[in-house]
Amino acid sequence: LGELKSRLESQEKDLRRLRQELGRRQELLTQTGATGGLGEADPRSRLSTYEKGQETPSERFDREFRKLENRFSEGRLTQEEFEKARQHLKTMV
Repeated sequence: LGELKSRLESQEKDLRRLRQELGRRQELLTQTGATGGLGEADPRSRLSTYEKGQETPSERFDREFRKLENRFSEGRLTQEEFEKARQHLKTMV
């Protein structure tokens, strides 16, 4: 089990590194206007900072929780909806 956990951590680290590199390359393509002849930027450039590996899971949780709190304080969510969404967020971390 320890070996599997170690391998998983290593693979997660590699994935974060690859996502960061992908994000850098996509930003470069977008900045230089390289669209591959499609007339618009690569749709993958719309990845979130988390998907690009530029944000940790806890940072993502904090960001999403702040959004949720704002929606609740604006009256866009009921208490029940807020609690349900908060519980769902907890499962993501």
